[in-house]
Amino acid sequence: MESSYSSGHNEDLAITLDPLNRNDAQIDVKIIHPEGSASKPSFLLLVAPSFLLCFAIFAGLIAVAGVWEVAAGSRLLAALLSGGIIALSEDDAGLGTGVPGLHYFVQSQELITWSLVMMSSALFITVSLLKALQFRKIALLLGIDGTLSEHFRAYFYGHGIERMLPYRVGEVAWAAALENQNGATLDQAARLALIFRGFLLFEIFSFAFIGLFMSGLLAWGTALVPPLAILGISWLLRRSVQSEPAEEDGFWTRLTQAFEGLTRDPQALTGLALLSLLSFALVELATYIVPQAFSTLTVPLIWDELRFVVLTPSVIVMAVVAGYIARLIPITPGGAGQFELAFAFVLMANGLPFTPAVIVTLLVSFVRYGTGLFLFGFMMLVFGIGTSFGRVLDLFERDEAKLDQQQPAGE
Repeated sequence: MESSYSSGHNEDLAITLDPLNRNDAQIDVKIIHPEGSASKPSFLLLVAPSFLLCFAIFAGLIAVAGVWEVAAGSRLLAALLSGGIIALSEDDAGLGTGVPGLHYFVQSQELITWSLVMMSSALFITVSLLKALQFRKIALLLGIDGTLSEHFRAYFYGHGIERMLPYRVGEVAWAAALENQNGATLDQAARLALIFRGFLLFEIFSFAFIGLFMSGLLAWGTALVPPLAILGISWLLRRSVQSEPAEEDGFWTRLTQAFEGLTRDPQALTGLALLSLLSFALVELATYIVPQAFSTLTVPLIWDELRFVVLTPSVIVMAVVAGYIARLIPITPGGAGQFELAFAFVLMANGLPFTPAVIVTLLVSFVRYGTGLFLFGFMMLVFGIGTSFGRVLDLFERDEAKLDQQQPAGE
């Protein structure tokens, strides 16, 4: 049996291994170059198109929704006015000739329920801690020993890199951190990343199934069209830059092989599954709370033009599921933009006007990513960084490397 670890970018990092035959583990790490590439490009050239695509998606959403509408509804305009960055009128200090309409100013001054924003942020932090605990439990089951702080440091470092860079660089960062501080082999790190991704799929499938009963078949099927379309386009874009398929078994075969050891311990498998379900449920709850904090009679974000409530729990459940499906193949940094497109389309499909749908989407992402960035910085300050980014790039970019055969610790 073989398992393979893919970094998910247009140069696939393929790690071929036999995770169950620990005594004879041979690891082959190599890069599969894009078509017509004689040598690997620099890292900046590799990721630049991904950042440009992400910027284009966000810029397109904001432009179509209306720049002033988004700025006013999100309350960003209030901050820009109070900071003197944008002039309220031609006679005031600031850039531009003033706000084009009084109603934008009025909307931007609407109150924000900060207690709900703080509650949502606390829930997102709790989700990150639960996922870090799941990461640690998987690492221990795979024989990657270490203290709680070491495993948390590796998780938050890789997770932070994953959110800031495309092509699953975060999984490579996990491998680098665990290798440096815990003595883990790349086959152990590859298997950990695959299992972790498997539990994410379990979360998505579980809540998609829940969404079916909450929404009904027609609304459920409609909600899945945008994310599946985005996922298909992402897959085509990724495959189009590969000159040959990775030398690996199918994903589902590798995933089954990675989980074989865990199935021998039903208690541990059940505990990990419960952590997944709890963490995703908290993501749904935190996402539901965010628009409630910003919606008012003047800035209606949760109902349609007839004042019927649109952002019901069933709609939020499927919007979050859609966002996660859309970024399963991340071609932008952390799948940013992919998630937002699918999320906004589901809101619109359920009757929320386009501009409020975009504002809600951006607010949810701002709270979530802002909380994640704060937590990442805090954890790095408290626990430090378990490896260097140079080591991450070395694993990510090198053409071919052979690692000495190792005797990994038993599970």
